[in-house]
Amino acid sequence: MKNERIHLAVAACIAAATLAVYLPALRFAFVWDDFDYVVRNVNIRSFDAAFLKWAFGEFHLNNWHPVTWLSHAVDHALWGLNPRGHHLTSIVLHSLNTFLVVLLCHRLLDAGEGDQAAHAGRRNGLIAAGAAGILFGLHPVHVESAVWITDRKDLLCGLFFLLSLLAYAGHAGTAARAAAAGDSQERRWGGSYLLSLLFFILALMSKPMAVTLPVVLFLLDWYPFRRLQRGSPIRPLLIEKLPFLALSVVLSVIAIMAQRAGNAMQLMEQVPLGSRLLVSVRSMGALVQNIVLPTGLHPFYPYPEPQEITLRSPEYALPFLLLIAATVVLVLAAKRQRIWLWAWIYFGATLLPVIGIIQVGEQSMADRYLYIPVLGPFLVLGLAASRCWSRASLPRYGRTAARSAAAAAAVSLVVALSYGSLQQMSIWENSVDLWDHIIEMEPRRLPLAYNNRGLAYRKLGELDRAIEDYSTAIRLNPAFYLAYSNRGLAFEASRQFDRALGDFTAAAALQPSLSEPYRNRGRVLRKMGRPAEALKDCNTAILLNPFSARTYNDRGLALMAIGWYEEAIKDFSLAVTLDAKFANAFRNRGRAFTETGSLDRALDDLTRAIAIHPGRAELYISRAMVLEKSGMTGNALADYDRALSLKPDYAEAYADRGELLLSAGNQDRAFRDLQRACTMGIEDACDLLKKDDDEE
Repeated sequence: MKNERIHLAVAACIAAATLAVYLPALRFAFVWDDFDYVVRNVNIRSFDAAFLKWAFGEFHLNNWHPVTWLSHAVDHALWGLNPRGHHLTSIVLHSLNTFLVVLLCHRLLDAGEGDQAAHAGRRNGLIAAGAAGILFGLHPVHVESAVWITDRKDLLCGLFFLLSLLAYAGHAGTAARAAAAGDSQERRWGGSYLLSLLFFILALMSKPMAVTLPVVLFLLDWYPFRRLQRGSPIRPLLIEKLPFLALSVVLSVIAIMAQRAGNAMQLMEQVPLGSRLLVSVRSMGALVQNIVLPTGLHPFYPYPEPQEITLRSPEYALPFLLLIAATVVLVLAAKRQRIWLWAWIYFGATLLPVIGIIQVGEQSMADRYLYIPVLGPFLVLGLAASRCWSRASLPRYGRTAARSAAAAAAVSLVVALSYGSLQQMSIWENSVDLWDHIIEMEPRRLPLAYNNRGLAYRKLGELDRAIEDYSTAIRLNPAFYLAYSNRGLAFEASRQFDRALGDFTAAAALQPSLSEPYRNRGRVLRKMGRPAEALKDCNTAILLNPFSARTYNDRGLALMAIGWYEEAIKDFSLAVTLDAKFANAFRNRGRAFTETGSLDRALDDLTRAIAIHPGRAELYISRAMVLEKSGMTGNALADYDRALSLKPDYAEAYADRGELLLSAGNQDRAFRDLQRACTMGIEDACDLLKKDDDEE
């Protein structure tokens, strides 16, 4: 019991140190896919039946991971859209996983009887498990998972994966004791087994990468639990794993369906299997190099050009030969030291789903893929650290001096890892810094990086710099549909409608089967005062994608511009049916109801829009106008006040409130509001002031 308490204390200290190193991430902003996962994801903004149906029933962003969505929903309930809270959850999860790694390594080493390397680790199990935990917590390869909010799925998957292994270790220990006593209960599935299965299900629902856990359980049966030996019955072990295997098969199919639904596997169709295997072996070698020497870590490793992939190139031949050589050496050494082969097989098996044989996306690999696989290599490195300490303790080496040198080396390693992680973390501080770094490393190969930096500039309101980056992306890849589409949006935001129209037309020519370019072009045509042409593009977009709430909303706006309010109301109703949290569709239907004289229904829609987005000033302005028409002056003024508290520089709100105050006879307040609106460029407010002066 004393030994267990010491291990718990050491694990807690290492987890606390990990948390301290990652605390600077609390000041980081949302980056990259965080905007799709969290900021713009209205689905995570409430816990209700609709949210659960969405989380468990839809393939959002090419994924099915309901537990991850639950985590983001909890964060949103606690922190809203403050990135500090979301980052806090992530670094706490990483610290907790570090704690579990220390406990699991201790449990595995304690079970490793008969293996020379593990036996040395058992004598200094605290050092071996602690060193593995320090590597896991502080190694720079984990920065991407710990500070990128989008990668919460790896942290959650790692948490439940580790808990499942710990529970299985308890089950294996119980089974071993039962077998030693000649008890048939070895075949029974007790509480530890059921816990392991439950945690496995949660890991799968966090990220499908956990599908390899049944292989890991068989591996643990071989070593260190030695339930799978030559001559021992395999049938009970196989039956025991059947629920795990069945779940793995089901989740693998679901994961592939999700990726195919989002067209995320197009590259797989372009690159033959042999080439994908070569890239996978090269990526595996590069990831091993990143573990040993984490000096060139990259947030985005581009996939090589197909013509570059050949065994004639040393870049592919050398990793292939080293992989074969390492496997042969470790197989030959397994009779005396199983743990080395165990770690190698564990690493390769857990990496298999993401290494690129089934290629998803445009990256050849990512450091986040290592979150679970590094456990094997880090355990071996922990054993190496414990053996070094053991040798330093021998009298013939000068015990005091040797231990001092070993301790100094350990401290230097911790400092180096912490510094490396802090340096790597700085890349992720904001979107511009992130894409600046990627462009610096790959200035000519990644048009996507320029496109994404353009998105970051656009969010900052720097439209000229955004347009410049989109143009660079198009120069690097003239067939880059997304860059045309995004440049068109930037031109639209800067009111260069003719140029926006040209880019959306180019995007439609490049991807004629996608609805988005037609919807965008239709919106620009409506803003240019050409609603009939806009209606045609919206109809085309709906034919291509009849389930887009935004397209029905846009067509409704085009119909309103023509004056067909009843038809517009039907389209807005379809939009809110498809997306019950689409605030703009409720707002627009409210405006259409106002035009048809249905003020009560308009108020109801605008109130629902405000409930969805209570922080949007323009929604209060829209409701205030309806309240004013309904004769509820006091309520209208309250909405104007709320709008201006949310957006103090809202010129139109000052003008509208001033006009209402003027009609209500409150000339002093009206004069202040209208004067402010006039100085902010609202001509109607200036006209009202002039008219008031003339009357006086």
